[in-house]
Amino acid sequence: TELPKAVGPEITKTDLVPAFNLMKDCEAEVRAAASNKVKEFCGNLSAECRENVIMTQILPCVKELVSDANQHVKSALASVIMGLSPILGKDNTIEHLLPLFLAQLKDECPEVRLNIISNLDCVNEVIGIRQLSQSLLPAIVKDWAQVTIIPKVLAMSNDPNYLHRMTTLFCINVLSEVCGQDITTKHMLPTVVRMAGDAVANVRFNVAKSLKIGPTLDNSTLQNEVKPVLEKLTQDQDVDVKYFAQEVLTVLTL
Repeated sequence: TELPKAVGPEITKTDLVPAFNLMKDCEAEVRAAASNKVKEFCGNLSAECRENVIMTQILPCVKELVSDANQHVKSALASVIMGLSPILGKDNTIEHLLPLFLAQLKDECPEVRLNIISNLDCVNEVIGIRQLSQSLLPAIVKDWAQVTIIPKVLAMSNDPNYLHRMTTLFCINVLSEVCGQDITTKHMLPTVVRMAGDAVANVRFNVAKSLKIGPTLDNSTLQNEVKPVLEKLTQDQDVDVKYFAQEVLTVLTL
């Protein structure tokens, strides 16, 4: 992965980049190892050829691996894919990487979803605005998240697969910190409240845990919307649901 710096752009394009066909190797262990090096390799490419090489030769392989049959391959990719965003910039990220990011967010494998979710706090890198001043960052991130990410995340709350519905809750936990009170109250809280009636107990107790976003909300919302839901969940037939609901009531001092 450090050879591009040593051999220069021409040899890199003709000899090193083709080596990433290992991402198509028949052995999953080889594909996972190659996937794990994507970010580092791309970061070491010469600036004059970097974008072209990534877009024409690396990214097509990456797109195939998003739906790889082996969970370790997908997990390795999920742990580094966000790192391509600062390299490719805002427009390429939104057009080419975001669909892959969202696809992995719905993956059946918990480790894949976790690797993506753990990078949600780097959303500023995803939209290529790391260089902007800190004072402008919150407003830009909120606007982008509201238009692009949140609708996709909330749509998963209606997915027939309960694991995808749970992913919605995990994402809301992180997004609420990024987006603040207004967007959380208006766009995300109604989905969490509705999911309190989910038929699957695992979803319901994650609703209770998600309502720890309480500090993001104002007192009126806590009393009128959050507290009634938690009180109802304390009467749930499932022991875990009742436990987590009571715990959150205590934490929020409701």
